[in-house]
Amino acid sequence: MIDIHDDVFTCSAKMRNDIVDFCKDKEPMSMLEIGTHKGYTNKYLAPYFNKIIGTEILDEHIEFFNIHCKVENNEIRKFNVYYDDWKTLPEVDIVFIDCVHSYDGCKMDVTNTLKRYPNIKYIIFDDYEVWEGVREVVTEFVTEGILKIEKLIGLDTLIGGHPSDRKGKQEGCIVSLV
Repeated sequence: MIDIHDDVFTCSAKMRNDIVDFCKDKEPMSMLEIGTHKGYTNKYLAPYFNKIIGTEILDEHIEFFNIHCKVENNEIRKFNVYYDDWKTLPEVDIVFIDCVHSYDGCKMDVTNTLKRYPNIKYIIFDDYEVWEGVREVVTEFVTEGILKIEKLIGLDTLIGGHPSDRKGKQEGCIVSLV
């Protein structure tokens, strides 16, 4: 399975396994992945969830997903998370945010998630401390008492070729509503 060492636009095997470990003792859940890229993580996680729905805007990534990453309980939808209507997305228990890593993009992802899913069980963030915008948004929602960090996940070491110096920075986190 392709991971961050092969393609810096996906997450690490450690992060995927940390997600599985966190969720394995909980009742079966469904997940919405915001920013599916080519679908490597979606395919890996699919056996551990009732359903995983990925969103992606690039046709070439959707085509790759449908050829290489489609399995029984996952799907991908062409969806622009910044312009399309989130009401068209199905009910889910978890939203995995791995889209635009700027402060404004990530804040909009969280705001849309909380608006569409006011009772969401968990939100997973990729590149939590790697991209300043993601870290700032998570910190802001935690400080405001809206979210709380349940678990830090993934790598905290340098990944060659990544657009950011990752040394000592946590790859991801899982949060819940306060």
